[in-house]
Amino acid sequence: KWCPVSVATFAYDPKIELNDSAIDELTDKQRVDFVNSCPTKVFALEERSGKITVANKSKCMFCDECVKLSESWRTSVEDDPIVAINTEANKFIFSVETTGSLKPDEVVFSALKVLQEKLLLLGRKVDEIENNGGHEVELRPSQVGFKDNGGFI
Repeated sequence: KWCPVSVATFAYDPKIELNDSAIDELTDKQRVDFVNSCPTKVFALEERSGKITVANKSKCMFCDECVKLSESWRTSVEDDPIVAINTEANKFIFSVETTGSLKPDEVVFSALKVLQEKLLLLGRKVDEIENNGGHEVELRPSQVGFKDNGGFI
């Protein structure tokens, strides 16, 4: 079968917030330990100022090692966390590698066009159901279930 995509990946875009006032209370050793707790080296320690920065947020894999370590340093539940890691709302990283027969943007735009057509069909069927008093609507065989189209959208 012909398939133009060899790899497609999806990842959330990390949102990393450092609490500078909580970091100011850390010892030099704790700052080094915090930076080194990240297996992908997201954080950096500025030697002169001792400030911790986010060096490369795209390397974050949401392992929460930095969060776990910083939680272990909290003396009270009311203490503010040193770091908060979340995902950016409505933002993600989508990567497509092709076999070379089509460019990645051609594959993505073709897939979006098919998705748009299916959503328009769904909208029409919902309207049809509402106009039918909430009763079921017949679908053509081409509109039901999975259709094997050789791996291409």
